[in-house]
Amino acid sequence: MRFARSLFIVSIGIAALSGCAVKRIAGNTITSPTIGVLREVPAGEFVRDSDRRDVSRVEDAFYISEREITYPHFRAVTGISVPNNLMEGLPVKYVNWYHALIFCNELSVREGLTPVYSIKGSEDPADWLKLVDGILPMGHSTDQRMSPVVADWNANGYRLPTEMEWTWAAMGARDGKKGHARAFAGSTGKNAVGDYAWFQGNSHTTSHPVGTKLPNELGLFDMSGNVMEWCWDWYADYPKGLLSSREESGRGAQSGGGHVVRGGSWKDDLTSLDFRCGSCPFDQDHYVGFRVARAISADHIRSAPTARK
Repeated sequence: MRFARSLFIVSIGIAALSGCAVKRIAGNTITSPTIGVLREVPAGEFVRDSDRRDVSRVEDAFYISEREITYPHFRAVTGISVPNNLMEGLPVKYVNWYHALIFCNELSVREGLTPVYSIKGSEDPADWLKLVDGILPMGHSTDQRMSPVVADWNANGYRLPTEMEWTWAAMGARDGKKGHARAFAGSTGKNAVGDYAWFQGNSHTTSHPVGTKLPNELGLFDMSGNVMEWCWDWYADYPKGLLSSREESGRGAQSGGGHVVRGGSWKDDLTSLDFRCGSCPFDQDHYVGFRVARAISADHIRSAPTARK
């Protein structure tokens, strides 16, 4: 992790199941036969930083996985073994941005959906891996053989959430004027972070099985803590003014040195929803994993596919 801003240290509070749980769980759900429940996140808009004129508008409702992707799910779908993971329901880690894209396309094909991502005209991750002789580069590699990645926003398959979508989901799709700065996903200002997140103060320096803390208002687990989560966007300073999820500007910068990761992890206290950072797309860290999203209905969206170098 090399690009960070808006550090926010939260106090430690442990009051497990003390009656402070967020009560609202709204929206429809769908169930993947492979990864389980995805929950609907309604359309809406929110102020994304300290300037109230900087508004992010999520134009279309979408689905997002209730829990972080586990290593058993990742291995079963991709056939890729990643060292230092356990087959015990823990979130997958040591996976880079490209690992997450491979998982999304493979899961889409497995479930009869249209893959979102393509590289060099192919949606098949086997073809992508041939470009790098079967071995993904690591660390801060500048290898361009798997660039650009093109996203088809009309496809109904699995994908990474955009940063705008991730933030709105973590906010519980509520409190649009100041929710971006809440202390953690599910925070009411009175409840305890330790009830909702595995973080430095309670993790004992390791990740934990997904879904073992309380969910936020939408029923989403581990949106703060456990492992950070890859998003689609390149990491860059937010632009000014209104951003729409249907426009290219609402899906992140055109290029950059790293992709956005959100949510804080077991190894830090960075649970605030205004904390954001970026990591190089080939980086594999012991505190970074991902969850997936899907469009509810993309038929009305007419934006062109998006390329990421």
